[in-house]
Amino acid sequence: MLGLVVLASVLMLAGLVVLASRGLIDRPGYSSYYQNPGPDYVAWLHTMRILGFTGGVLLSAGVLVALMVGFVGAIFRPDLPEGVRRAMVIGPTALLIAWMIVFLIFGYYVIQNP
Repeated sequence: MLGLVVLASVLMLAGLVVLASRGLIDRPGYSSYYQNPGPDYVAWLHTMRILGFTGGVLLSAGVLVALMVGFVGAIFRPDLPEGVRRAMVIGPTALLIAWMIVFLIFGYYVIQNP
């Protein structure tokens, strides 16, 4: 169980590092919107999209593992009171729904807009 918690933490940390690293890559010069972008700009844009997608996937995987720990803990611990077990199932479910809504709304923006 502790290994899953560590895995979730590492995945979320890696996702945040990947998303934060997007700010460290300088944007190449691009003079006008109507001109054809140069190969440097296109490569930079693809790099930003790949980093955004990778960071989002890592964060989502970390949240999924953290939610699995909650479900497993609720299912395999019959010694806990019923209210605690319900909270351990309802809480991760609510977090998953909120995470999906936020990621669907802002995930496209993070991936597409550098």
